[in-house]
Amino acid sequence: MGRVHDYSNNKDEIGLLGYNEGERTIFLDSETGKAEFGKQGKGRIIINPINNIAKIYSGNFYNEATGQEQNEGMLINLTNP
Repeated sequence: MGRVHDYSNNKDEIGLLGYNEGERTIFLDSETGKAEFGKQGKGRIIINPINNIAKIYSGNFYNEATGQEQNEGMLINLTNP
């Protein structure tokens, strides 16, 4: 449990973090409830409760920087199946 500064989006992130060879592989965000498993990219699995909708998606499905879906990868919507 701790705080880390993410220089890619210039903000502090607070939660449970796990690193392997200097790359973050686990992040449980204590502020939003978001969870990320795996290295950044296509193989990452993300569980994200955004806009009151619970979604599980692959790392290449959603572009975090733009906030847009990319129509790649896989999405499972747990709220509105």
